[in-house]
Amino acid sequence: MEQTPLIQMQGLRFAYGPVSVLADLGLTLGHGERIAIMGRSGAGKSTLLHILALLQSFNEGRFLFDGEAVDTLERGRKEEVRARHIGMVFQAHYLIPYLTVEENVVLACELAGVPADPNQVTHLLACVGLTERGKHRPTQLSGGEQQRAGLVRALAKQPLLLLADEPTGNLDVETGGRVLDLMLDPAIYAGAVIAVTHQPEVANRFDRVLALRDGRLQYQTWEQPR
Repeated sequence: MEQTPLIQMQGLRFAYGPVSVLADLGLTLGHGERIAIMGRSGAGKSTLLHILALLQSFNEGRFLFDGEAVDTLERGRKEEVRARHIGMVFQAHYLIPYLTVEENVVLACELAGVPADPNQVTHLLACVGLTERGKHRPTQLSGGEQQRAGLVRALAKQPLLLLADEPTGNLDVETGGRVLDLMLDPAIYAGAVIAVTHQPEVANRFDRVLALRDGRLQYQTWEQPR
């Protein structure tokens, strides 16, 4: 039997007052599929990520997450779905400042109802070069290290969907490559990924590349977004 898509969006519209941001947007994403989204600044990429993360409502349209209609979910159910099934790596890392990196990761697993596997946490930290930073608090880390810690926190609970906003933006080429390896290696993480990036060389690592233009998603033609 054919599996229900993880994400189904049709006719999605979002506006800030009279300013339209997303208009008649459609997106279908299968379980385990990885897509990159590109677009100029202000095109609505962050807004789309927040809607996908169930953090932002929308004005019109249809959005099913793993077969559930998002607009009909009660607040508690939305929070449950987000905690258990959605991992987020946004540019604001939201690491809890008084907890160590390891404690931040374990807490995310507990909130998702998933027992934290110490060996897995150790392995993920090693994959992003944070082996020596597990006992450090976020204020003791650089911005790039906080970003990598946020990725480990998101992946440790093995969500159905990982959302990433410029996941390599604050990283050097070598470290950025390791982060992409971690996100995209199905042996480490088998879920779906939607990543926003402005770097074609990063986007090329994904199954599909879409451009957000005029409120809609279109296949990227490799003209650099303006």
